[in-house]
Amino acid sequence: MTAGSHTEDILHDKICSHSLSTTLKVYLPFLKLNKNEWVVVDEKAGADAVTTGIPSGFDYAVIVVEPRPQSIAVAKNIAKLLSFYETPVRYLGNKINTPQEKNEIENEINAKLSACIPFHSEFHPELLNDLSSLLDTFTQEPSPLTRKERSLLKVKRNKEYSNY
Repeated sequence: MTAGSHTEDILHDKICSHSLSTTLKVYLPFLKLNKNEWVVVDEKAGADAVTTGIPSGFDYAVIVVEPRPQSIAVAKNIAKLLSFYETPVRYLGNKINTPQEKNEIENEINAKLSACIPFHSEFHPELLNDLSSLLDTFTQEPSPLTRKERSLLKVKRNKEYSNY
């Protein structure tokens, strides 16, 4: 599923591309999934994607973080924005070369990496967590609020904010 394609109006700044996300904001909170079914929403990198409101329809958000100061700063910003939607977060370490890099990221973000992907083929075996461990955290630690509850909370906050 694609959430709209860029049109001439978007390319020429007549309307904002965020309007393309409206269908996902409505669809995801009410989507019924069977056991062992997943929906993966692949967003562009950066914090801008979080402000569309789509994450209120996520069961979990996976933040990919690399051992670079800019990546760590963006990951922290994304996590802060996701907290507005009360969307649970998991972190995936990418391009990790050493256990020290993993530890530095975890210290900076104040959270554990659920899985790591090494940068080089010659890596420390202890870094390579099977990605299934990331998925396991989704079932082992269920989200405290449903997608629908988070979305309704977001709508309520929007109404309260518009009264100011």
